[in-house]
Amino acid sequence: MKFARYLQDTQTPEWKKAYIDYRALKVQLGIIRAQDAQQTYPSTSLGPTNANQSAANNEGGQDHPQEPQLDSGISTSAQVGGPWVSGTEPATDTTRNVIIHSPAAVPVRRRTSNQERPPLKLALSSLQLHLPHRLVGSTSNAPSQQTPLAPRTPRASVLFPFFRDSGASFAPLSLRVILANLPPSHATFFDMLNTELEKVETFYAEREKEMHERAQQLKEQLNELELHRHMFYQLSTQSRDQPWVKKARLPAASRLSSWMQWLYGPDTESTSAVGMLASESGRGGRRGVIDTSTLGLRSGGHERRGSQRSKSKQEGAATDGAEKDLDANAPSSSKPLDGAVKPSVGRSNSMKTTKNPLDPHEYLHAKRRLRRAVIEHYRGLEVLNNYRILNVTGFRKALKKYEKITKNPVLDAYMKEKVEPSAFFNGTIVSTMLKEAEDLYAAKFERGDRKKAMSRLRVGPFVKTHHFSTFRSGMWLGLALPALALGTYLSFLQDTRDALPSWDILLFIYSVLFLPVLMALLIGTNITVWAHEKINYVFIFDLNPRSRLDHHEFFELPSFFICAIAYAYWLSFSQIGPPMLWPLVWVGLAIMIMFNPMRSVLWGRARFWLLKKTAKLFVSGVWKVEFMDFWLGDQFCSLVYSLSNVFFIGCFYTSSFSNFYSRLSTPQLTSFPATKSPIENAFQGLVSSAYDPHVQDVWPLCGVGRNWGWYFVLATSPFMVRFVQSVRRYRDSKLPTHLINAGKYGIGIIYYFFYYYWRHQGDPHVGPSYILWCFTACVYTLYSSAWDFLMDWSMFKPHARYPLLRPELIYKSRIPVSNVGIRFLWLTYIPAKPSAMTLQTFIVGTLEVLRRVQWNFFRLENEHLGNVDQYRVTREVPLPYDFSVEEEEEREQDPNADTEQERDEDENEGEEGNAGQDRRGGGLSRWVPRRVGRGRRGHAHG
Repeated sequence: MKFARYLQDTQTPEWKKAYIDYRALKVQLGIIRAQDAQQTYPSTSLGPTNANQSAANNEGGQDHPQEPQLDSGISTSAQVGGPWVSGTEPATDTTRNVIIHSPAAVPVRRRTSNQERPPLKLALSSLQLHLPHRLVGSTSNAPSQQTPLAPRTPRASVLFPFFRDSGASFAPLSLRVILANLPPSHATFFDMLNTELEKVETFYAEREKEMHERAQQLKEQLNELELHRHMFYQLSTQSRDQPWVKKARLPAASRLSSWMQWLYGPDTESTSAVGMLASESGRGGRRGVIDTSTLGLRSGGHERRGSQRSKSKQEGAATDGAEKDLDANAPSSSKPLDGAVKPSVGRSNSMKTTKNPLDPHEYLHAKRRLRRAVIEHYRGLEVLNNYRILNVTGFRKALKKYEKITKNPVLDAYMKEKVEPSAFFNGTIVSTMLKEAEDLYAAKFERGDRKKAMSRLRVGPFVKTHHFSTFRSGMWLGLALPALALGTYLSFLQDTRDALPSWDILLFIYSVLFLPVLMALLIGTNITVWAHEKINYVFIFDLNPRSRLDHHEFFELPSFFICAIAYAYWLSFSQIGPPMLWPLVWVGLAIMIMFNPMRSVLWGRARFWLLKKTAKLFVSGVWKVEFMDFWLGDQFCSLVYSLSNVFFIGCFYTSSFSNFYSRLSTPQLTSFPATKSPIENAFQGLVSSAYDPHVQDVWPLCGVGRNWGWYFVLATSPFMVRFVQSVRRYRDSKLPTHLINAGKYGIGIIYYFFYYYWRHQGDPHVGPSYILWCFTACVYTLYSSAWDFLMDWSMFKPHARYPLLRPELIYKSRIPVSNVGIRFLWLTYIPAKPSAMTLQTFIVGTLEVLRRVQWNFFRLENEHLGNVDQYRVTREVPLPYDFSVEEEEEREQDPNADTEQERDEDENEGEEGNAGQDRRGGGLSRWVPRRVGRGRRGHAHG
């Protein structure tokens, strides 16, 4: 595989701009090769050369060897390559004449049988290079000078030839000497190489510094976790002797107090005697406050770890009995890590009331968060190490290709003088941090099991064979096509419609069930395109790299569901069994598969992940909203047709059963005798409902006209979820764009309210409900279309590289113009008759699904480009312990604490390499989760 292709396939997509531009270097090498190919030598009548005699003359002390007689009109520089040596100035006063055996680096035209080579003995008086004395001579690979043809694989360089000289040893040329005598095209190549080297070096140094700072923060956090762990197990030991009622009451009281603190903020008076919790999302708020006196914990028993500066301030102060008690009772595994910050001595003396003890009930939550933080940190180190290796290989490959084209020996000199002194060449610091992260994770989370820790930390290459997945997906879809075609054909036969009075109801039920499965299948095409275009959807959706599904595997489950519903559709219209039973069979099968507890069957991990994310939508606003949360909510916003008509399906089946039971007392209305078993009665109701002539009465009974309120609630439930999510995101980030986004979904809710109210009134072209619906539909369509282009896709940039689009594009040949057209499809409802509304709503619902799939392409493209702009490759996991609050309180108590000696200590520590840390915040205030502004793009807009 070519290295350019290998680099493109293995590089981190978000760091694409920071890698060596290998393709640009190859383009410049192509220019050099093309210029060299234009250097040709005309035929001459001169005889064979005598390079050995010329060399002997030089050794004998002749400063100016006899130059050969050249044809008129041919300059000396043209004889040896023209622009290679023309205008070359001597490097020093002491110069030597260089005698070239053959212009090996200049491609020559192949002579015909009647054509002779020009003489190879060319003395270049104009080319004066300051070369070491040992370089004068001939190379051992040079052929005999009596041979008129040049060797097939010349070893000598045009600019720096070597000649054969028995017993001569060669000293390597310095890079300065080589670069000082290069022609312009070659100098341009090395200028580009230097620019790429500086870019890579700067980027690597910045990322390495960030990783080093993050590693120090994690060490402090893990040391704090040890104190928290000690309190947790102390509480567990004390709670063993308490009655179970009191045990259950304590966590409930703690949770209630946490919610009160989260909603109404901290109470300074109450928190003086209770604990301070680590903020869940890094906001530094006080949460989970409990009275430690009821737990038998001494208020001064465990203090928080402070900064190095706080330690130096308190050093020498008398310690109380709490510190001794901590050392005596702490487990052996709770010793501070090497290089981490130790607990500050005497912190409890300055806070007699113990403002900040740890809440034991939040220990498991803090442990889970730190576990993920260490994993993300390790993945970032792996990405940085891969970046280092690929760039070192890129520089070596580019220089090697240059040597192959020009025969100039610059690889070793450039690597030794330029690349090897760079920080990214050896990667010692990153390798050390990788090993430390492995040791930390094994010691803190896997009980010292390094093998298990490595299996969880290292992702490894995600390479799978998908032959069976692709085969199964194709098999399910192939089997579904004939059943779907035959079922559709039977549904249009007049005989079927006469024999099956409920044919239109069956079509409606299957259309409601089919659209979600179709959307899931089309999302598989989204994933396929994202994978092909190197859009890192795994990182954007926060998927587990070890267990996530490839796009080949993703197709298998939707394909199976489509095959199952196609055969249920065919069986219903073939009247094999009860026609109304097969939709319920398919729903039961889908529920059984999705909720199957066995993870090894049909991608159990992926199914549970989807169910968990879907369930999280019902409690939107409680937790922080991630990209996957609002992306999934937007998908449900395009399933209004299916969600709203779920009421019709439930109403139809319940009414069918109730009507059958009511007709059991009237034998002339039914041919089925009354039975005693409820199951048999339900089955008889299913059979009779499909063939009952009065089944058409279900349309007014369960339709929009009578039950428009239920339809409105079900249709707008995704919009309500997105509205709450936008408000929560505004609460977290204070960005006004989230309120504007919430307004979009609020207008959508109003639009559907007037739409269903208009359907309820039954006046197609008159009335205030019709006018209000048309007005809100126009506002919502324009609002949402503008948001799609301006915010979700970041298009219509005035000074973009691509007019009216954006500076960067991944899909360069696709513009989502149809998005606006599909959003205006509500206009088709205006001239429609009530009898045609069912078919039109299905067509509009299907086109809305297609529009959402198109929206997904450009939404993920915009999100990926936002990550590329910020070089985001790992999640910023909020750390559970916030030390900045303690330091701030300490400064409030002692405003003159920053003495000159302490400032000098901070400056000295900064000069030693720790200047990047926030010393006054214990090194952790910088790592409180910060809101990253996406600027023109990113999921800050939603």
